[in-house]
Amino acid sequence: MRTFSESWHRVSGLEVSLRPSVDVRKQRFRGEDWYVLHDRFNNRFFRVRPAAYAFVARLTPSRTVEEVWHECLEVIPDTAPGQEEVVTLLSQLHVNELLYFTNVPDSERIFSRGQKRRRRELRAQLMNILFFRMRLFDPQDLLTRLLPVLERVFSPLGLLVWLVVVALGLKAVVDNWDALLHPAAGVLAPGNLPWLYLALLLVKTVHEAGHAMLCRHLGGEVHTVGLMIMVFIPLPYVDASSSWQLRDRKARALVGAGGMIGEAFVAGLAAMIWAATGAGTIHALAFNVMIAASVSTLVFNINPLLRFDGYYILSDLLDIPNLYQRSRQQIVHLAERWGFGDLTSASPSENRSEALWLTGYGLASQAYRMLVLLGIVLVVADEFLVLGIIIALGWMVTLVLVPLVRFLSFLVNSPKLAGRRLRALTVGLGGLGGVVMAVAALPLPYGVQASGVVESRHHAQVFSGAPGFIADVKVSSGRQVSEGDELVVLTDRELAFDIAIVEAQLAQAAAAIDRARNDAIADMEPMARRQEALRRKLDALRQRQAALTVTASQPGVWVAPALASHRGTWVERGVVLGFLVSPDAYRFSAVLTQEEAADLFDGTSASGVVRLRGQADTDVPVGNLHIIPFEQHRLPSAVLGWQGGGHIATAHNDPEGRTSREPFFQIFADLPSIAPVTMLHGRSGVLRLDLPWQPLAWQLWHTASQVMQKRYRL
Repeated sequence: MRTFSESWHRVSGLEVSLRPSVDVRKQRFRGEDWYVLHDRFNNRFFRVRPAAYAFVARLTPSRTVEEVWHECLEVIPDTAPGQEEVVTLLSQLHVNELLYFTNVPDSERIFSRGQKRRRRELRAQLMNILFFRMRLFDPQDLLTRLLPVLERVFSPLGLLVWLVVVALGLKAVVDNWDALLHPAAGVLAPGNLPWLYLALLLVKTVHEAGHAMLCRHLGGEVHTVGLMIMVFIPLPYVDASSSWQLRDRKARALVGAGGMIGEAFVAGLAAMIWAATGAGTIHALAFNVMIAASVSTLVFNINPLLRFDGYYILSDLLDIPNLYQRSRQQIVHLAERWGFGDLTSASPSENRSEALWLTGYGLASQAYRMLVLLGIVLVVADEFLVLGIIIALGWMVTLVLVPLVRFLSFLVNSPKLAGRRLRALTVGLGGLGGVVMAVAALPLPYGVQASGVVESRHHAQVFSGAPGFIADVKVSSGRQVSEGDELVVLTDRELAFDIAIVEAQLAQAAAAIDRARNDAIADMEPMARRQEALRRKLDALRQRQAALTVTASQPGVWVAPALASHRGTWVERGVVLGFLVSPDAYRFSAVLTQEEAADLFDGTSASGVVRLRGQADTDVPVGNLHIIPFEQHRLPSAVLGWQGGGHIATAHNDPEGRTSREPFFQIFADLPSIAPVTMLHGRSGVLRLDLPWQPLAWQLWHTASQVMQKRYRL
């Protein structure tokens, strides 16, 4: 605590108090008492500790700040705030418009720092033309009249209905997953934008209504419904900040989740409607509602690293109000304290645990924010390239250039660095230079990853030679067989009946020829041709009958783990029944996209290892890398495509899931005969190819160039 302050003479003579419209509520955060100040007139909130409130509560228009401070020193000497804390507290209360002054001119001069902050906020709002708000009306009376209805909605029965709708919606999505993937790719197509906006408007209306209704149901007040313009798109919003007054932190978290609860319910209904309707207006609107609700919830609202619902829920559950602002203050404190040597810098955290939370959250939130912004730019640029470039440039200026200029200005001009400016400049500029050098010149590991499967170098697929029912599996899966051994026996009763008929027809033809030799020699030639045709037909039928017994075409291990459970099942000719695998030698067959393969076709040497699923902690060295130098569209295994859980996009009209949408290259790598993992034909894994190390700047530029070339043909 700084007992004395250089600015004390400016505030000591002020006669100030809390506004008459300010209510005070006592709450507990993280096991400690706090006081929440709420101005009913402007709906502002502010939280203070008991010691600070003891000072604020004594302020009256008839006494000066210095008189109140001396009284606190006498009554509560151990916890009384210091002069610097009083100056900071009064400035913050003034900025939040919670104070009443009797000597206004002096207050305007004394609190110039607060006024500068308010002017900066106003300038930021005016400059941020992509986001601003407009108040429309007060919904408090309407929500009060709806309280009996809300009691029924937020009841055990209402929870049961919500769970049923969400579960049925998820089932509809899972059952129609393949049908969902194709239209989802064109959600930002120009023709779909009107439907998407209508869906977004409906979803956000339900979202904000969820916040408002839960807030009122749990005892809070909602006095603002308005319209916000976000990236030129008008959307509704409500002010449910009165949930701060709720003493139960779980209730505050529930208000924060109210929007997502409503969105999940609407998404469930939309999914069921979409699955049950055909092409048309209702189908298109339901699809867009489902996409808007799910994407906004998963990417934005539920994630606490962005300042949406998940952020406020986490803040309430951790009992750390103003988590985002305090995390940024914590990062600044660490830089000032340990980088610039400012021993007077104070951490905004209350204890070590909270300091760790603030530091971790500050770093993670900034990283995730950049990731989301990059994703937004790519999604927008896929449909509107120029708009995507404009947004990217705007964010580069806002998030990189402006903070960099402010940081340099702080190093050069800030009075806080008086006496330490040389150290600050050395640390600051040295740190920036070190980062630039590390990014531009420090080589880092670089490589390519390719999904693939283990293959026996000598393997063969075993097909059904004729259609029939699976009658018997002669050899169990995993057994060694020799060439010619019987593997599977099929039956076809109709085939045996057809053979008997043809045999009878042949006997009739032979008897007819015998009679013709004595009675009608002229009829023998056509009868002989018919007899020959019947013989050929009988030979073909007997060949089909022989093909019902499937034999091994080569020695090896018979692999057909699920075949025994399909006895009695009808299979067509050419269906794969299993594999014959030679366990002597294996190779890894992997697939590479065109962008990934480009690094391997330039003659760069590469070494690699394979990690198989189920034993991903074990590296299997590979050798004799061989890339097939032509494009392919048929995957070596369905497990590498989307339908099998892989990352290669496959065609919707391929039931096997092995036809890729875009061409790929195939690479083979020999696996050692003695490996630290079990080799099984068809086992999937990842091939990691290590290439010469490259600086991070080169890797980022290389990746960006590939993305621009692939997605935008630039």
